[in-house]
Amino acid sequence: MRTFIGLSISQHLCEQAECAAKQLQEVDSRIRTVTPDDFHITLKFLGETNVNRLPFVKDLLVGLADSVSSFKWTARGVGVFPEERRPAVVWMGIDDLGAMSRLASTLDAELLPLGFPKEHRPFHPHLTLARINRRPSPLLFDWLDQNRDRDFGTEVATEIHLYRSEPNQHGPRYKRLCSVPLK
Repeated sequence: MRTFIGLSISQHLCEQAECAAKQLQEVDSRIRTVTPDDFHITLKFLGETNVNRLPFVKDLLVGLADSVSSFKWTARGVGVFPEERRPAVVWMGIDDLGAMSRLASTLDAELLPLGFPKEHRPFHPHLTLARINRRPSPLLFDWLDQNRDRDFGTEVATEIHLYRSEPNQHGPRYKRLCSVPLK
């Protein structure tokens, strides 16, 4: 099964993200928006994970959470991956003041002995709003410009979660396998 470690978001931010996703649909109906129940922030993608390894991952999360305090972060701005010339993902940006990045880096290092490879790309905290499979409407770029500095609100991370990614025809769906409170 495909798994990852991430953060959930509040109902308020979920509503903000859903509003932004609906605006994207109005800009270009071919854009596939993320289902509100699936909004999250990925800290570490684990990939294909044997079910026998899950207890070790859960134990690692419990141990790690004892040393990590809850932290604030702000959802601000929008952008695309991999680049504006050929966008595939529209995201909401995250300003974490370093705490989220440190947690992601620690997870990367701590999971290495369990056989999960280190991430080679720099950590770029974000919340995926939508996916794009073909050339988008030029109106998308206007929407990006209008929302580039939009403030969506401040959150407090109080738990980390192990998720399972379940592919389906409308895009992946996510199920929490476990949740661990931060200190």
